[in-house]
Amino acid sequence: MSRTALAAMVAIAAVTVAAVLGGCSIRPVDPRQLGAAPVTPTSPTSGARYFTAPPTGVAKDPSARCIDAGLPNITLDDYLADWRVIFADQRRAHPEGSFPTDESSDQQRTEQWMHAPEVAAKVAPGADARFAADVCGLSTNDGALYSGPELRQVRAHVASAGRDTCIRVADEGTKAVWDSIRGLNPKDSDRAAAEYQVYSAIRNICPQLADFTVPPNQIKRCSDVRPDPSARKGELSICLGG
Repeated sequence: MSRTALAAMVAIAAVTVAAVLGGCSIRPVDPRQLGAAPVTPTSPTSGARYFTAPPTGVAKDPSARCIDAGLPNITLDDYLADWRVIFADQRRAHPEGSFPTDESSDQQRTEQWMHAPEVAAKVAPGADARFAADVCGLSTNDGALYSGPELRQVRAHVASAGRDTCIRVADEGTKAVWDSIRGLNPKDSDRAAAEYQVYSAIRNICPQLADFTVPPNQIKRCSDVRPDPSARKGELSICLGG
C-alpha cells in the first residue's frame, strides 16, 4: 500500500495491528456512529471456548519496549491524544490529503471509547501495562511515524489496541472474532499475531468477556477500520467491527 493510499484510509477510518482480522469491507463512513450496547457476559451455548490459550508460532522481539508497559492505565485524554498525534503526523506527510479536524477526531474517538462502557469500567489497575508488555514484541507494533517516533513509544498507541480489541469482543462475542481470524490464510504470519492480541486483551484487560457470546442471528456490523498509522509500506488495516 502506498503512503498516499494510507493517508486516504486514515482520512476515512479510525489501533493498531496490520492484519485484517475480519472479513469486513472498508467503507468511507465515520467510525463508531453507534450507541452504546449493554454487555452481559454469557456462557457459550455450544460449550466451546475461544482464546483460552496463546496460539502457537507467535514471533516476538524480546528486546522490544513499549512506553505503555511502564505507565498507568490510559485515560480518555490519552486515547484522544494518540489519535491527534497520528493525524498531525499524517497531515505533515500528506499536506494534500483531507483529514478530520482534532475536534471531529475527538468526538469520534470519544464515542468509540464510550461504546462499551462496561469495558472501561472494569479495567483493573495496571491492565493496560500488562497488555502492552505482553504484545509489545509482536511485529504488528513495528514501524514509526513519518516524523520519526517509533509506534511503541507513542503514548496510548499500543494500549489502545487492547481497548479496541475488547470493544470488538463486546460487540461481536468471542466466537465471531475467533471465526474472523481463522478465516485468514494459515500461512499469514500476522494471523498468529492477531490471535495473540485478542488472547492477551481478554486475559489482561477484559477477562469478564472471556466467554461472551451474542445471539447467532445478530447482524455483524463493521463501520470502524483502524489503519496502520506508520510510515511502513505494504501494510493492511484491521477491521475492528462494531
